[in-house]
Amino acid sequence: MLQAIPGVGPDRATQLLETFGSVRACFAADEDTLASIPGIGPTTARRIIETVEETQSLYGADSFLS
Repeated sequence: MLQAIPGVGPDRATQLLETFGSVRACFAADEDTLASIPGIGPTTARRIIETVEETQSLYGADSFLS
């Protein structure tokens, strides 16, 4: 799921999962927290936030991470 986000490949997805422990926790993080992770930075952090917001808007928060 993380690798579907532009700018998040296998290495960054692994880094995010190692940092947060789950996709749910990663998607609950704020932009500053995401940007502070080595290898993520502000541009990728913004893309993650935008993807989460767009997907939640389309499918609803509950179905998004079920």
